[in-house]
Amino acid sequence: MWLDEQGMFDEDGEQRGASKMLDKVESRLAKLRDQLGLTPRSLGQLLATAAGVAAAMGDAASLEALQAEGRSILAARFSADPIDDEETSDE
Repeated sequence: MWLDEQGMFDEDGEQRGASKMLDKVESRLAKLRDQLGLTPRSLGQLLATAAGVAAAMGDAASLEALQAEGRSILAARFSADPIDDEETSDE
């Protein structure tokens, strides 16, 4: 990538225009992922909202399907390999 070769800052220590654009694009993408339910937190919120609607409408089949999906997500989360504490430690 060009920024890898050139660096995020110019010879005067100023942030390059491409670096500023990259920051904006990454920020926008993070917001869009959140809005689309593509982050763990936003997916949880989306499923909770859908479950609330199903419960309010008395749709037991949809509510059970959402609960099953939630259980599946939790099971997958807890069966995943644990994160190495040394990699995430600030020490």
